[in-house]
Amino acid sequence: FDTGATNSALMRLQYLLVVALAVIAMCADASLPIVNPNVLLDRSDVETRRILRAEKTIGGEDNEERGAMSNFANKIAKLFKSKKALPVESMTVAVAGVPEELTMLTKAMPSEAMNKIDKLVKGINGKSLDDVYTAHVMEKLPVGKAFAPEALPLYVRYSEEAAKKTDDLFGVKTLERELGLEKLVKYIELGLKSKDDLAFATAERLRVGLVSKFWKEKKIPTDMAISMKGGNTAVDKVNKDLVKKYLVQHNTAYTPVAV
Repeated sequence: FDTGATNSALMRLQYLLVVALAVIAMCADASLPIVNPNVLLDRSDVETRRILRAEKTIGGEDNEERGAMSNFANKIAKLFKSKKALPVESMTVAVAGVPEELTMLTKAMPSEAMNKIDKLVKGINGKSLDDVYTAHVMEKLPVGKAFAPEALPLYVRYSEEAAKKTDDLFGVKTLERELGLEKLVKYIELGLKSKDDLAFATAERLRVGLVSKFWKEKKIPTDMAISMKGGNTAVDKVNKDLVKKYLVQHNTAYTPVAV
C-alpha cells in the first residue's frame, strides 16, 4: 500500500475542492448588487488564503490528514456561506458645512411604520417641536416606549419638516434642552443596540443631528468624545467609530498644513 501516493491523491483532491469553491464563490459575488464603495470590503478572500497557508503546514499520519481534510472542508464551507451576506448600503444626510463621513445612515425608516407615522404627522402640522415632544414623547420615555412609532420616530419624522424653519436637525436641540445631553446620548445608544429596525433608524438620525450640531459648534474632538460618553466612563462601542471619524475630519479641517 503506497502511503505517499495516497497523500498525494488527497492533496490533489483538496486543491480541486478549493478551486471549485473559489469559482462558485466568484460567480456568486458577481450577482451581488453594487453598493456604496465606502463600505468595508469583504475580507473572506483574505481569510481563505490564510486558512490555506495554515492547513498547508499541518502534518501527521494518514488518519490525522483525513481529519484535517474534514476540518478544512468545513472551514471553506463556512467562508463560502459568509460571502452570501449582502454588504450594508449607506445613505448620506446632506448637512451644509458638515463632512458627509459624519452624516452616514445605514438603515432606512421601515415603510410600514412610516405609513402610520406620516398619517400622525398630518394631524399635528403647525405645532412646535416642544409641543410635539410634550404630547408624544415625554410620557413614553419612563415606560420604555421611547421608540414606539408615535414617540421618538414620530418626533424625528416631524422634525425633518420643522428643521427647514428652525435649523434643528432631527430636533436634537429641543431634545437636548428637554432631556439633557447625557440622557439624549443614552437613548441614542439604546436605539443603536436595538434589533428593531425603526428604533435603530431613529437613533441613527438623532446621532447624525447631534454630531452635526457638535461640528457646527466647532467642538474639539476631546470634548466631542466626552459628550458622547453619555455619563459612562468611556464611549460606548456603538459610537466609537463615529468618534474616530470626527477626530479625523476635525484634524483634516482645522490642523494647519506645513509649507
